[in-house]
Amino acid sequence: MELPERCGASARRLAPSLVPFMLMGLSGCTIARMHSDLQDRQTRIDQKQQQLGELRATQTDLTAESDRLQDDLQRRELDANELRTRLDELVALNEAAQVSSAQQKAQQEERRRQLQDVRRQAHALDQDKTLSDVVKQKKLDELKEKTRALLQILLAG
Repeated sequence: MELPERCGASARRLAPSLVPFMLMGLSGCTIARMHSDLQDRQTRIDQKQQQLGELRATQTDLTAESDRLQDDLQRRELDANELRTRLDELVALNEAAQVSSAQQKAQQEERRRQLQDVRRQAHALDQDKTLSDVVKQKKLDELKEKTRALLQILLAG
């Protein structure tokens, strides 16, 4: 690398000794930019880990709530009104479930339809005054069994 003729002799002698300093300065900028990129990536990783932790906590809560609902269904004799309340909670759990594919979305919609159908049947049973208590209880037990099966599907999915 030669300097133009108009530069003085001292500048021509000094120029080669400045090249290492210029290279160090440029590499320092590159290192600083790489460090900044690294910090940005680490921030994004930390945010994603926090989101993952929150999703895991939500999943744990949903599992605990599902277990509680299943225990309630097995332990208690529910009347039609209580069954509808539990079904509403199951619908909310179904809605909270994260889906990532069209097939999972279709399965979630099918579960929602089935839960709403059982809820509608429970409401009709509660409103029907023509049935005896024995018949009502038998039909209510059948609805509870349907609900248990749907709960198992929801927990598996």
